[in-house]
Amino acid sequence: MENNWWLESQLLVGHNIRFDLHYSAKTFPTFKEDLLKNGTRIWCTQLAEYLLTGQQAMWSKLQDLSVKYGGSGKEDEVGALMKAGMETEEIPRAMLMSYLEVDVNESERVFKAQYRQAQDLGILPLMWSQMEALLATFFMRENGMCFDMTQ
Repeated sequence: MENNWWLESQLLVGHNIRFDLHYSAKTFPTFKEDLLKNGTRIWCTQLAEYLLTGQQAMWSKLQDLSVKYGGSGKEDEVGALMKAGMETEEIPRAMLMSYLEVDVNESERVFKAQYRQAQDLGILPLMWSQMEALLATFFMRENGMCFDMTQ
């Protein structure tokens, strides 16, 4: 039986969340439709950092943001395996679960700090509009775009 974890979520947080959205859409058949039905919002910590730094931190790493916002960073043993060509499904489950637990905790830490910073700066409307734009481009990439080739 499929675990539709996203049905309970009003907000999905992730670093470079576009990757997670595409992976979830590939893995769970109703994911895209459910996001639209539920009105689920997203927060990408990578995009948020880009905006909070005045468009200076273009491709920030979660490891670096974790340290910036008071965390201890992440071990990137799993990332090294992926760079070496190993698929996620091939990584030993115990190693992957440990990595993901740290990933989730550090993403939460970064999100909370970024949210407070955006709130203090009075730019939450800007942040939410850019998160909505990211979600829109996710759907555009997933669904494609039709062109009238006869004209």
